Amino acid sequence: MYRKKVKNKTNFRVNTNIVGESLERKIERMLANGEKLEAGNVQMIYTERSEGVAKGYDIRTDRWEVAVDAADKVSKGKIAKREVKVKPEEEGEAGSGKGDGEAKSRQGTEDKK
Repeated sequence: MYRKKVKNKTNFRVNTNIVGESLERKIERMLANGEKLEAGNVQMIYTERSEGVAKGYDIRTDRWEVAVDAADKVSKGKIAKREVKVKPEEEGEAGSGKGDGEAKSRQGTEDKK
């Protein structure tokens, strides 16, 4: 009898990553070619002097106040959604037949005579 060769299974993986352009080289290239920053790739944190500094980027801003304001906006939105869901239910309760004393038979539980 011949012995079968068993293929060894390994966890060895070949690195297929590609090294990208470094930030320094990208800036040098952009300055040399006179390219402008694309709005989609760069988040603009600088504002006009007349507008002042944005709260999210001002180191003197109390972050707690910003967080409380954001939490208030979220909670108000959730409360508004709840109220919208409750209003249609309240309007439909008057003639819906629930709790008005009517007894309804269940299907399949009627007496057969």
